[in-house]
Amino acid sequence: MNLSLFPHHDPHPSIREAFTDFRLAHPEVERELVKLARLAKMRRPDQPVPGMKCLWEVLRWTFWLRDSADRGEPFKLNNNYTALYARRIMELYPDLRGAWETRKRSAA
Repeated sequence: MNLSLFPHHDPHPSIREAFTDFRLAHPEVERELVKLARLAKMRRPDQPVPGMKCLWEVLRWTFWLRDSADRGEPFKLNNNYTALYARRIMELYPDLRGAWETRKRSAA
């Protein structure tokens, strides 16, 4: 299919657009990240929540095990999405506000 026939089609979507598409297709990722962060807070209330990259790798491993057991192909967790998930989770879940340090974004 010649996608140039569709002027609205962007073959290189922005990270934010790709993140939104991924998030909508896989709502279990956010649910599991929130669950892991809350578990860490509950188990170690005197310690900071592990970094989002740490939780991301735990989730990657968990999904790999799950999908390997089912003989399915695990979907990919793009490392570009970690900061966007961290910001989104801190914005939506009051108990996790300030859980992670974030840097100023250079992209719009």
